[in-house]
Amino acid sequence: MTLLSQVEPNWQALAVLSLLELVHLAMSSMVWLVIAYALLSWVRTGSEAGYFLGRLVEPLLQPLRSVLPQIGGIDLSPLALLVLLQIMEIVITHLTGMLLL
Repeated sequence: MTLLSQVEPNWQALAVLSLLELVHLAMSSMVWLVIAYALLSWVRTGSEAGYFLGRLVEPLLQPLRSVLPQIGGIDLSPLALLVLLQIMEIVITHLTGMLLL
């Protein structure tokens, strides 16, 4: 008889941890999509990749653009979105750590 056979798994905690990890993966992916979108907006406008990234990222940037003013013609909404995503990732990582204790 092994040690693990005596431990009953906590399925609810496992489901919550899985969901948190999935959300963390989605946010990490969104960070890279925002970075790629911002870089493509400087280099190549009108490309298919830029259009595809725009369809994914623009719905998140529009509310921020209505709040943040442009400074010297520079759109700071991608930077604000990156900061918000990082804060959300920190919170989710903290919640995951709390569940593992």
